[in-house]
Amino acid sequence: MGRSGAHWLPVLAEKAYDEGILGELEYRSVTARLSQPGIGWNELAEKLGSTANACAVAHCRALPKLRVLLFLREPDRLGGPSALAEAYEAARSSASAPLTDAEAEAFRLLVLARRTDYRRRGWQAALRAGCAKVARHLELP
Repeated sequence: MGRSGAHWLPVLAEKAYDEGILGELEYRSVTARLSQPGIGWNELAEKLGSTANACAVAHCRALPKLRVLLFLREPDRLGGPSALAEAYEAARSSASAPLTDAEAEAFRLLVLARRTDYRRRGWQAALRAGCAKVARHLELP
């Protein structure tokens, strides 16, 4: 999620917050970091009325949630269905960190097949991990 997304990422974060996907501190820490990329955790914490550790943890928890939302709702920003399918195949056969069976199944059904009824035990964690691994194989502009 680089600088090229600086104009639409805050909108995605706001949608996630409005839908209850992100908590308030997660939302506020992400949007503050997007508006001020060089801000340190101590300065951010002071601005948000929290602790540096709480802000860092909230930010780190928010990123996988936003990544999943991006894969599920904004696939064209990632190159579209064919790019996602290619990255998925590359992630499955990766020598360093291949998708587990659970990650592959969750990603294939929820992202590639666009199913909304898949809810196998542990699906959210599998999808988050799968999206992170597939993202490493995307070639973004």
